[in-house]
Amino acid sequence: MGAVNPERVNAGEWREWYESAGQMLAAGWEVVGRCEACDLHVGVRLARVPPERSLWKQTLRCPRWRCEARMTILGRPYQLRHLGPRGWINMTATDLPPIRRR
Repeated sequence: MGAVNPERVNAGEWREWYESAGQMLAAGWEVVGRCEACDLHVGVRLARVPPERSLWKQTLRCPRWRCEARMTILGRPYQLRHLGPRGWINMTATDLPPIRRR
């Protein structure tokens, strides 16, 4: 990873290091979806997501009956679990910088 203090790493850098669901699963990420309309929280099983798929800048359809809103995807790296609720990263944010290919 390279950063001494993971709390100071921005979402763009996390995305650069952990772009795919397979990388997130291997690193122990927690991922949830939160509906903006009905406030439903749903855990995302990374093992069931194709390993090459990226969850960044994506939204999910809310599974609650008659709710037609979209869900925001929030991810929390293993390194930020000690922060509690402040450790979640908004993966749906549209202002994330583009990936620098190595």
